[in-house]
Amino acid sequence: MLNQVSSNEVVTVDNQPISAIVDQFNNLPSQPMALPLKRDLAFDESGGHIQGIQLFLQDGEISAFLAGSSKDAAYVAQVNLGKEAQVETIDTLMLSPFRHAGGFQIYDHFLAVGIEDNYARTTSKVMIYDLGVDKNWKKPVYTLERNGPYERSTAGAIGITRYKDEFILVVADWNARNLDFYSCPFVSFEKKTGHFTQIGSLETASMERYSWSDTLWHSYQNINLLADESGLYAIAMGRDLQDNQVADLFTITLEASIGNQIISPVETESLNQLTSLELVNKFSPREISLNKISTKQFQCQGGADFRAGAGVFHSGSGLVLAASPNHMDNLSSINLFAIPADLLISTPIGTLRVND
Repeated sequence: MLNQVSSNEVVTVDNQPISAIVDQFNNLPSQPMALPLKRDLAFDESGGHIQGIQLFLQDGEISAFLAGSSKDAAYVAQVNLGKEAQVETIDTLMLSPFRHAGGFQIYDHFLAVGIEDNYARTTSKVMIYDLGVDKNWKKPVYTLERNGPYERSTAGAIGITRYKDEFILVVADWNARNLDFYSCPFVSFEKKTGHFTQIGSLETASMERYSWSDTLWHSYQNINLLADESGLYAIAMGRDLQDNQVADLFTITLEASIGNQIISPVETESLNQLTSLELVNKFSPREISLNKISTKQFQCQGGADFRAGAGVFHSGSGLVLAASPNHMDNLSSINLFAIPADLLISTPIGTLRVND
């Protein structure tokens, strides 16, 4: 299984790791491969729209997952990718009032998605599903319940990745005004016995931006996490104030604090018999900061729209940004922006695979 994993080759300059993620992001093409979307299955999409898209690699072939909302249910659809994008299955995640599945992310064979009551806007659930042999949309392996003030406890965009010895989860509330970060030790996560601890929050309006490549923060529809040996990154996708389709690349810094002292996870190991990650999480929240280092504009085709759904797929040799239309209406397309250009190639039977 291969998906935004940490096996990327990392080069160094002055002994500092430089991530291939940054170079790949900056070289993504602005024009997509557009795959016509086809749906033969009957499904009522009224009262909502597609909210996110992710690519999934299984048995050497690439498919796509779409998550969306409707007036009655939150849903997920799996799409076979080839010369066309053919919807193969549509499954209900939850029923009203949890009718609104938002932006989501797949890491390896785990799919994390936020599902909210978009009418009341005071409650949501972050669900993590296993897409492996035990895939069951009725039984997520992890559930985080969020309740609170109007629009503050929603879960409109989700990012998840492994970073060092932990899984990091980020949850954006309504219009991405706030970002909540959670951590779970890698070993217990894989065993499905873990627990996500909230390690910090950022109010985006008050973030320091003096070192950013530009000072703009948008109402992102999707925020995905990536990591390699050089660090932790976020790619946030949506529309800017001029209605351009944009993706912004951020570095994320996570630092643990005990009292007024900032420490790294490695430096905590000698403090007692707890593992470094357990100790760090006992003294949460951590000091979290974002730094925007790059932004790119894209030209979508066939009704695909970052305001509907966008998502990132990262392999050891390349990067793909995917965009979906608002609806599975046989009149629109799924867009794939890939670097290198031959990262996605057709098999003899016409499906897509990664050219690693």
